[in-house]
Amino acid sequence: DAAPVHDLGITRAHYLFERDPARIRRQLALADLSEALRSRRVLVLGGGDIVARARRTFATGRWPPSDAVVGDAESYADALEASREAARIPVEVAEEIEAYYRSEAYARRAVRIARGEEAPRVLFLTSRWTTVLQHVCADFRRGMESHGCRCRTLIEEHDAERLLARSHVDAIARLRPDMLFSVSHGRPTFRLAILQLPIVCYLMDRCGPILDLPRLDEAIGPLDLFLCICGPYMDLLRRKGVPEAQVLRAAPTPADERVFRPLDPGDLRLAPHDADVAFVKHGGIGPEEAWAIWLAREFPQEGGAAARDGRALFGRVHARLMPDLHRHWYEEEVKDLLCAMLPHRTRAAWGHRLEALLAGYMTTVYAVAYRQQFLAPLAEAGVRLRLVGNGWDRNPRYAPFAAGPVARGEASNLVYNAARIQLHIHQEMSLHQRIVEGGLAGAFFLIHRQDPGKDWAPLAPWFAEGEDLVVSASVADVGEAVVSIGTDTAGSIRQ
Repeated sequence: DAAPVHDLGITRAHYLFERDPARIRRQLALADLSEALRSRRVLVLGGGDIVARARRTFATGRWPPSDAVVGDAESYADALEASREAARIPVEVAEEIEAYYRSEAYARRAVRIARGEEAPRVLFLTSRWTTVLQHVCADFRRGMESHGCRCRTLIEEHDAERLLARSHVDAIARLRPDMLFSVSHGRPTFRLAILQLPIVCYLMDRCGPILDLPRLDEAIGPLDLFLCICGPYMDLLRRKGVPEAQVLRAAPTPADERVFRPLDPGDLRLAPHDADVAFVKHGGIGPEEAWAIWLAREFPQEGGAAARDGRALFGRVHARLMPDLHRHWYEEEVKDLLCAMLPHRTRAAWGHRLEALLAGYMTTVYAVAYRQQFLAPLAEAGVRLRLVGNGWDRNPRYAPFAAGPVARGEASNLVYNAARIQLHIHQEMSLHQRIVEGGLAGAFFLIHRQDPGKDWAPLAPWFAEGEDLVVSASVADVGEAVVSIGTDTAGSIRQ
């Protein structure tokens, strides 16, 4: 019954328990809650059948029971207990699923699937809170459906929902899948005990228990599989005890050629997205604000001596990296720097947590600083720059170029087709989903050069430098390349 640790959302529901309809009307008159009610951030459980309503609502497995109660909890103890009971996995459902996956019938079905005689049923587990998780899952689903697989996706229907273990079990009971599939999350996240049911994880980001747990060998099943976007992620899993046979390399990320495709340059829909340079990436705050937020989260002031040591250690690293961004620090180099700063006697005490902290710092702090240094010369050069994604309007320096987010699919394809140059910046890898999607759309990319020996995901053999894209050697080269390419015509760029 433990809740999955796939908890990415920032919105939580509030529940109003009230038996008296007249009091509900008076309470709702205290403030305009129309939007909160529409978005399900406020759920009203009222009337004489309040216990039955609580059972129906929480039996969906999409709403966590209250962990804090304001008001007369004693008078509503029956409804509160009904909500907690309804959110639990029914014993009979758990037993039915366990029996099915241990049965001879399921074993025979697995053999037929392995022989290619039947297509598997696949349940996708994802979240509306990240673009990557839900849309890459959708790409994989389309691919599997094209091969005859029967698929279903479990995802929140409202921002305030949180999918509990009950929702997963109910979905498994309905579909009887032969495989569960998720992006960047596996069995350690979903805490499913049915070892006969394999969970396939397409690992394209390090997050959740996969990153945080010291070992994974006892947290996964013998049939689970990890498809990794890059070699370092494979190394991470091996270090954590995942057997070699359960770790595979799978790149590049999927994209749908029916959606991402070249358009006629005269297509009138391109005009609103016209730009010299476009960068498709969520943005937002600057590096120092990102640093302050990360530091407060990982090493709070009330955290005692351990938190003080962490703040001091990463403070020294941050002070070393920020003035020297042109150097392009790779994660392994920063790890060596961290270890050199740590007294030898304290390294064991940090253990695996050091690797998780470093990954978080590099992803949420260093990457922000590294990306934005490339944008600065473009902002100053007066080119028509469009920053496509959430958050850029919150950064004073880049707000004039903020284009807002676009829905993935046809709207993204318009962006890839409209701009003369697409920019790609990633601190560790050259190959990325935006290059795959933009490549299908016929976009021309300008990217920064990676050290070939340290590039987590090289472009070859999928893209050719000088033909499909231009690789710049430095921050200054980005501006020069934009000016150089800008003297050409859009037609010759596409050629």
